Amino acid sequence: MALVADLFDRSERELPGQRQTERTQLRVVPGPRRTAGFVAVVVILSVVMMLGAAMLHTELAARQLEIDRLEVQVASQQERFDELRAQRAVLRSPGRLGDAAWALGMRPMERSEFALVDPWDVARSIAATAEVLTIIEDPTTSAPLEQFRLVKSVSHEGP
Repeated sequence: MALVADLFDRSERELPGQRQTERTQLRVVPGPRRTAGFVAVVVILSVVMMLGAAMLHTELAARQLEIDRLEVQVASQQERFDELRAQRAVLRSPGRLGDAAWALGMRPMERSEFALVDPWDVARSIAATAEVLTIIEDPTTSAPLEQFRLVKSVSHEGP
């Protein structure tokens, strides 16, 4: 209704001859320019990216300094390890050990013997300590180290 009333009011104001001669010229108006907003966004993004790149570069340089410091430390510790290993080799050399033993009054052994232990003595030791051990039925056929382990476990001495 309002549209019809609006048209009616216009037609009353305009005269029929006037309408054709004073026709308004229409032209295309360019849309609002977005260039300024686009440039602002691009500038902000590029500044943020540059700051990020600078921070990344700074962080990489700091990490590289830390890596260099650790590499120097590893090299010095490797050198110290080599020195200690050489020192250990000298201290464990048979010649040095023999000289130290001779200085303490030790002499080379000419022959060695194993002491035989009566199985009944082993059985009495086990019974006296009241420990349950797994013993091979024939101790004479078991390995000497196994017998040694059993005797040491009964007497509570370390091997």
